[in-house]
Amino acid sequence: MSLKYTQQIASKWDAARMLDAGEVGTDYVLSQTAVGGVARRREQSAREEPVNIWLKTTSGTTDDVKTVSYSESFYFQQLFLPIRWFFYRANVAPNLDGVVVSINNSGRSGNWLFKDPAGWFGAIALLNIDERDPSSVFAALEIAEALRPTAVISKPPLFELFAEMGALERLQGAAFLVSSGAELDASLKHRLEWAIGCPVLNCYALSETSVVAIECPQGQGLHVTPCSSQVHLNSIIGTMGEIIITARADNAILVEDFHTGDFAKLCETPCSCGSQSARLMHLEGKRLPLFCLPDGSFLDPSRLNRTLPPILGTHRFKVHQTSATEFTIAMPPHAFRNAENSVDVAAALSGIFPRGCQLSFFLTQDLSKRTKFVRSFG
Repeated sequence: MSLKYTQQIASKWDAARMLDAGEVGTDYVLSQTAVGGVARRREQSAREEPVNIWLKTTSGTTDDVKTVSYSESFYFQQLFLPIRWFFYRANVAPNLDGVVVSINNSGRSGNWLFKDPAGWFGAIALLNIDERDPSSVFAALEIAEALRPTAVISKPPLFELFAEMGALERLQGAAFLVSSGAELDASLKHRLEWAIGCPVLNCYALSETSVVAIECPQGQGLHVTPCSSQVHLNSIIGTMGEIIITARADNAILVEDFHTGDFAKLCETPCSCGSQSARLMHLEGKRLPLFCLPDGSFLDPSRLNRTLPPILGTHRFKVHQTSATEFTIAMPPHAFRNAENSVDVAAALSGIFPRGCQLSFFLTQDLSKRTKFVRSFG
């Protein structure tokens, strides 16, 4: 099959037509201009690249870093697998002309369009933003709007950001939204459904294991996805307990008996929707409120999971915003001793928190994961 290396789109993206000449697995780079856009082929790297991950133990995330290697191809396969399972369990029919848009602030650069190798839907677009840069956010939402997606996947803090920026109308063409990465507050879910006019489906996902459970189509909890992880609780069946996960052997990042810090009940009786998989009930997960900065911008606290550990010398910390300008960072007593350049910590943090922010540090051993990020005003 011949491949069009570039294709100009006049006023709206026609993703189905654009991918029609492409081979399965073709990866495109997206760019957007005021008059339309360009999609050009991007050679997908088969070479394995080193990726730094935090080691996981039976007590959670450690301060030890391990380097693993996997190719972009494997990365995309890991991404497609839970998405297809999500659509199947949510009774979403295959749509070869559809595009799924994933908006994230993972630190990866560029916007990609990747054709689904399994043919469940047309393609998935990965749009990377910097939530502190409004132009970055609006540029991604402009692409999302033009793609007329079947679904938009993002995290609650980013959906909240879009609402605060008055940009939810950019997503009104979506058939439904998928919320992952943190606990979805009921009020935010209702706000999104009202503003965009489509269902909002919730899933429980971790960076360590991808999607763990997805919302039952009849609202009877979240069904555990057998394609990615084994889930159990440190309690008897029917009572609240901490969610503990062991990833499948073919998962990109292996975890064994990983304590998530999230709590739920595990129900193993058959569901009225017909599924035989276990369900997480009464989930109490991580809520990530947006931090409001003095310059009027917003900060997704999950970004601090990437930026703070190299500066503080530890992966264990908590951040509490007590006012528009005041933040308290709690960390274990050994943190500064582990930092390579502890004298430069304040200077490094100034690149994350803008001018006008006052930072206080508190040394403690009590670093409960359930309250890692807190905003107690507004």
